Amino acid sequence: MQGKIAATSAGKITGLWCHGTADHGAFDSCADPTKFPAGFMSICTGSYDIPVAWLGVDGVYTTKAPGGVACRCSFRVTEAAYFIERMIEVLAIKLNMDAAELRRINFIRKEQFPHHSALGWEYDSGDYHTAWDKALKAVDYTGLRAEQATRLADFKAGKTRSLMGIGLSFFPEIVGAAQMIAAYLLEVHDNDLEWDVDRFVVKGVRERYKTMKECAYAAYKQAIPGLEAGLEALLIGQIVGFVQALRREELEKTPGVAEALDFAAALAGLGGE
Repeated sequence: MQGKIAATSAGKITGLWCHGTADHGAFDSCADPTKFPAGFMSICTGSYDIPVAWLGVDGVYTTKAPGGVACRCSFRVTEAAYFIERMIEVLAIKLNMDAAELRRINFIRKEQFPHHSALGWEYDSGDYHTAWDKALKAVDYTGLRAEQATRLADFKAGKTRSLMGIGLSFFPEIVGAAQMIAAYLLEVHDNDLEWDVDRFVVKGVRERYKTMKECAYAAYKQAIPGLEAGLEALLIGQIVGFVQALRREELEKTPGVAEALDFAAALAGLGGE
């Protein structure tokens, strides 16, 4: 996968270019969203207001399994997420700009929704800036950067052999669960609903609807057929805090995403709250 990104000196992205070679495996997978191996790679503009973008994908058949990838998502969304977030990081380094602030500068603004991306996707709604600020505050991003700087100074002074990296990522998922939840609550078929600003409305019966807030609350409080219940927000925060604390220790192998997921699965299995 190759990419190019253009931006002003102030960090505003003006264009994106991407070309990839998609390993399609030995034959077509029935899970593919289309017959083309590019899949959903065109979501590669991510959460950002990028006015111009170009994407080219060459699909090849190989001796690998259908889909050609070893990760769970074979729709190329994974690759698209990696691509744009890596491009943002490279741009931040080139501009000597904080990567969190660079993302904030380029997020699609709340008032721009519904937003049409340069590659044809329609984003129905979002408030990326608020979500981003809450996430940074939750992990004490300012404190982490200060700790990182201290670690670097100690490393240069020969006081420690341990450095600290900070990974950032922000990406919209392509999902349709809210419509299914609304249909369940309204006792209608998914096809009987249409989207209107912030709610799903029954076609021809405008007074019958469910807002996104109601759908989210139902997903949290009710047993919706076909949906798995999630972990409590408090428990998720505790797991993240625990893993962060472990990563600050001088361990032979610090825990990563896989270990964090294992912790979460174990606690969920034990009925942790």
